[in-house]
Amino acid sequence: MKGRKRHIVVDTLGFLLGIVTSAANTHDKYGLSSLINTRTALWSQLKILFADSAYQSPELIEECQRQGVELRIVKRLQGWDSAKGQLKTLRNFKITPKRWIVERTFAWLGRFRRFSKDYEFYPYIGSTFLILAMTRLILNRLVTGG
Repeated sequence: MKGRKRHIVVDTLGFLLGIVTSAANTHDKYGLSSLINTRTALWSQLKILFADSAYQSPELIEECQRQGVELRIVKRLQGWDSAKGQLKTLRNFKITPKRWIVERTFAWLGRFRRFSKDYEFYPYIGSTFLILAMTRLILNRLVTGG
């Protein structure tokens, strides 16, 4: 999908709840705004939405509240800089609570060869293949029991 970006929402197990495809130059908060406005019955029970700092905007928080969803921003971990005597954002990789869930989902999807390159011309085809891949993952979990 050249020139397109997929915005996804996953549950706490990492399974897909919603997907919207937009132009590549669309900011993440507008993609989430589109997802919130197209909420389906599948994730109507959603009460809390965890997101990283790219989604931090007063308009988006207000829009989430109108939909009955609390938007919680998960910030990067901070550590104490003893040389300066103050808190600083850690630059090296640290597992942050809740942020690893969507990264794990991307890792699962990365095992599907179809997603190694952008083959699709139409945005709905890429979204459909993503849904099919997630369906396969869920069915494999049901069959293997894990």
